[in-house]
Amino acid sequence: MNNLYLSFEEKLNIIDENNQIDKALKAISICEEYLCILKKHIEENPFKTKEEEIYFFKFIKPKFLAKLIFYTKWHNIQIRKITFNNKTSVKYYEKEFKKLKRFLKENIEFQTYLNANQTHFDEQFFIRNNNNFISYVEPLYITLDKSFNTTHDYLTAQISAYDMLMKKLQEEICKLSKKINNQSISQYKWSDKKVDLVELIYAIYTANSINRGKIEISELAEIFSEMFNEDLGNIYRIYAEIKNRKNPTRYIDHLKEKLLEKIDDELGN
Repeated sequence: MNNLYLSFEEKLNIIDENNQIDKALKAISICEEYLCILKKHIEENPFKTKEEEIYFFKFIKPKFLAKLIFYTKWHNIQIRKITFNNKTSVKYYEKEFKKLKRFLKENIEFQTYLNANQTHFDEQFFIRNNNNFISYVEPLYITLDKSFNTTHDYLTAQISAYDMLMKKLQEEICKLSKKINNQSISQYKWSDKKVDLVELIYAIYTANSINRGKIEISELAEIFSEMFNEDLGNIYRIYAEIKNRKNPTRYIDHLKEKLLEKIDDELGN
C-alpha cells in the first residue's frame, strides 16, 4: 500500500496545468482512479481480521480519500471566485477559511480521538456494516457502496482534507495580500466602453498572446482591470452579450480601421 500511495502522490505532483480549475479536475480523476484500485484490492483480498479492516479504513483509505475531498472542494472554490479581483478573492478565501475552521471545531472530539491515537471506538468507527452506531458520512456516499465505507472513514478523510484546504487558503491569502499591498494605483483610465475592453481581453486570450496561453481569462481580466482602473464586473455575462451581437468584433474592427487610417495618412495615400 505504501508503494501505491507513492505512485498516487507522484501522479498528483506531476500534473502539468497552470489553470487551477483544470488542475483540480485532473487531480480528481486520479483520486477516483486510485480509490477504485483500493476497492478492487480489498474485494480480491478480503480482510483476515478485524484489526486489518480497522487499519485500512482508519489509516489507508482516508489518505487517498482526503485528496479527493481536497481537490473537489478546491475546484468548487475556484469556480465560485472566477470573476473576483484580488481584494474580493481575499475576502472570499477568508470566508471559506472560517467555514472550514468552524467545521473542525464542531468535530474537535473526533479529532482528539484520532490525534491521541485512541482505539476504544475503532470497531464502531472503522468496521463496515455497523448498524449499531450513528453514521457520520455524506448520506449519498454511504448509500452508494456500503462494502467500501464505514461510519467514520469519510470524516477522518474530511478532517485531513480541511486541514490541507486551510493551509492552501492561507497561502493564497498571503500571495494576494502581497499583490494588493505592492500594487500602485494606475494613473491610466479606460476611456472607451467597458464592453470594448472585454472584447479586447477575449481576443488576446483566444490568441494565446500572454504566457503562450498559460493564463486564466479571469487573471487576464484582472490585469486589465487594475491597469485601467476599470471594474469589469461579470466578464462572462458581457462576453455572452458580445457573442450575440450582429457584429461580435465591432471594437477590434474599429481598431483595425483606425490603424489603417493612420498608416495611410503617414504614407500619404
